[in-house]
Amino acid sequence: MVIPKHCSRRAFRKNPQWLRLSAILIVSFVVIISTSLPSNGNAEVPKKPIRVLFVTGGEFHDWVNLPPILIKPMEGSGDFEVTLTQDRDALIAQRIRGFDIVAFYTQGGEITQQQKDGLLSFVRRGGGFVGIHGATATWKTSDDYWSLVAGRFDGHGKKRAFDVLITDKTNPITRGIKKLSVVDEDYGHVFYPGDSFHVLALREGKYPAIWTRMYGKGRVFVNVLGHDSKTWNDPDFQRINLRAMYWAAGRAVKDIPFPPTLQKSSADSIR
Repeated sequence: MVIPKHCSRRAFRKNPQWLRLSAILIVSFVVIISTSLPSNGNAEVPKKPIRVLFVTGGEFHDWVNLPPILIKPMEGSGDFEVTLTQDRDALIAQRIRGFDIVAFYTQGGEITQQQKDGLLSFVRRGGGFVGIHGATATWKTSDDYWSLVAGRFDGHGKKRAFDVLITDKTNPITRGIKKLSVVDEDYGHVFYPGDSFHVLALREGKYPAIWTRMYGKGRVFVNVLGHDSKTWNDPDFQRINLRAMYWAAGRAVKDIPFPPTLQKSSADSIR
């Protein structure tokens, strides 16, 4: 601040009006400077996309055309980067470590020691796992894998119509959904002795169909529905699985808009 020529510095210091004016100018200057600078401390840092290893393959099911029903909105949301593969060696430690979650739409096969060690260590240390339908019918000779997914496929009857009732209506994965009415395979399971898991939905009000559990530090989600497009095109089936991808990664669960062609369920006629 410039002091007028007719004022001495001593007079300026003794003048209350000049002191008040100088204080106001200094405060105003500080406010202007502070508001013009970037506020890095409060700025929200954009989260990196969730890296998903989506493993498919087996003797049955449409491994080629069904997974993209989920992958398309996942990638369209900008929240996910998805690697789709039928190569189960992608599970070995050196290759799986670059992902946040692993999704299975698989069936059958024999697991190698490297595949098993890589997958189990990945989840135990905090990686997420999402298993759909035949995931519980995968590697049936491995008790270690059985312990991961909690349930082992034990057969099914003829494909038919049935209801799956949501039992946990407050869970972020199933919130707002009362039931699914589907035409699907009625998977039965033998559950790993002593393992605990949280049931989200029961087939016909009796048999676990959708559940979650913790495996070490990792989150595990299993949905045993999903034999063919009749279920995969159901909006609630899609919604539950998409929410589970966020949940398994430890992110806040949210809904992704479906592409218009996927919003109508082919199971609507039995609702």
